[in-house]
Amino acid sequence: MEASSNHSTFLQFLLFVDRRPASSEKIRQIRQYLERKQGSSSIGLQVIDVGEQPSLVEHFRLVATPALVKIYPEPQQVFTGENFLSQMETWWPRWQQVLTGVPALMPASEEDELEETQT
Repeated sequence: MEASSNHSTFLQFLLFVDRRPASSEKIRQIRQYLERKQGSSSIGLQVIDVGEQPSLVEHFRLVATPALVKIYPEPQQVFTGENFLSQMETWWPRWQQVLTGVPALMPASEEDELEETQT
């Protein structure tokens, strides 16, 4: 898994962390998760120390760390908090659908929620 700036990668993420000891564990968890999901597709992950790049924190309007920003494919999404791995798991089929054009199987309850937000 490598950081990439071109949009030919499957997914591109920015992981914003601070220098707390828990941040290194979160980085390890995210890398392991993405490596399991990678398969034959390419995934870009760039780890950003918020103390070293505060302008990026401001640009993405982040208020908490750790924060994971999916920058490609659009739309941009921001995941924060202790459970963003489960949030990513929920979104993974939808991202694949966008990239492949093949409809993802979604539980009926999620389809209902999606329809409600679109109306």
